[in-house]
Amino acid sequence: MTTPLIETPLLTLAPSTINPAILHLTLHSAPVNSLTAPLWRALLDALTLAESTLSAHALIISSALTKPVFSAGNDLRELYAPMTTESRYTEYWVLQNECLARLYRTRLFVVAAVGGACPAGGCAIAMCADKRVATRDLSIGLNEAVLGIAVPGFWHKLMETLVGRRTAERVCTMGTFMNGDEALASGLVDELVASRPLLLTRAEELCTQAVLVPPTGRAGTKQSFREEFAGEWGRRERIVAEAKVNWRELEGVELQGALGGVMKKLGLIGKKSKI
Repeated sequence: MTTPLIETPLLTLAPSTINPAILHLTLHSAPVNSLTAPLWRALLDALTLAESTLSAHALIISSALTKPVFSAGNDLRELYAPMTTESRYTEYWVLQNECLARLYRTRLFVVAAVGGACPAGGCAIAMCADKRVATRDLSIGLNEAVLGIAVPGFWHKLMETLVGRRTAERVCTMGTFMNGDEALASGLVDELVASRPLLLTRAEELCTQAVLVPPTGRAGTKQSFREEFAGEWGRRERIVAEAKVNWRELEGVELQGALGGVMKKLGLIGKKSKI
């Protein structure tokens, strides 16, 4: 057993028992790893610590939930105007964007080990990785459109780099999920494994191969590819301006009705959560 660098009710960051150059970032925020403000903050703090750990050169992100869920995406309560404020929403949006931009450009070689459902924000996290390994029961995509929300610009642009413009536009505008075979064929994921226990095994193998490449060469080249995109993605002035536009939409009666209906079905308002 290795001693965790971080251990909270939301996540754990710990060195691999096989290779100390590999860190495991494990999400375990029951019931479905909803991306609340505290979880985004915990992710950013864990990433900051991982990057400052000089012996670390690779990071595996996975879920320890018993349910087949990587992350259910953004907590809808953070987007539902009657349950939040413009100030709180802006803080949430800034935190989320800064975390994703940081993950996308990190010097670490990142593998997302995705088991089962991976919608919306969970998909965004996975797309920021260098490699995505998934189980065959995968369900992945940016499904915001079916909730009445426009897919965030940097999210669909990132998907476009992976699957091409035509496919990205088709699945994002319709809020379509891809299964494992579809995601593999499109390039949204890189490999499929037969079962969840094999996810971490394969992720460790990929990281072990990656850390053999001198980090100055690998990380420097990665960042030269990603820095311009990530720099604009994480620019605070842009994020705050985007949050202002988003908030006007979230205040709209039509969108509140759509989100409210979904939240009632999920048990997030009106009664105890069923998730």
